[in-house]
Amino acid sequence: MDYQISYSKEFASSLKQILISWRELQVEETTIDRFIGDIYHVVDSLRTFPLRFEDVSNKYGFDRATRRCLIGKKYAFFYRVDEEKRVVLIGKLYNQSQFELKF
Repeated sequence: MDYQISYSKEFASSLKQILISWRELQVEETTIDRFIGDIYHVVDSLRTFPLRFEDVSNKYGFDRATRRCLIGKKYAFFYRVDEEKRVVLIGKLYNQSQFELKF
């Protein structure tokens, strides 16, 4: 049985801000579409393989098991897996050069 995906409000807000910024910078729509597609594919894979990315909780000082997923070379999000409820909680999308370690 697959896991459910739960997006945090911060994820939606951060993605929206990235897209607004890119459109202001006149980034090509094909690049934006590819970025969104990359996010979709990696998140969709977490339904079946929720533990596929490394637990980075010790590295970043989180008190609960937290994993990091890279999107391309510049972006990433942290996520947590609730194995009992079979839910993957997706946190805020970050430009890796601007990590704010809250989750």
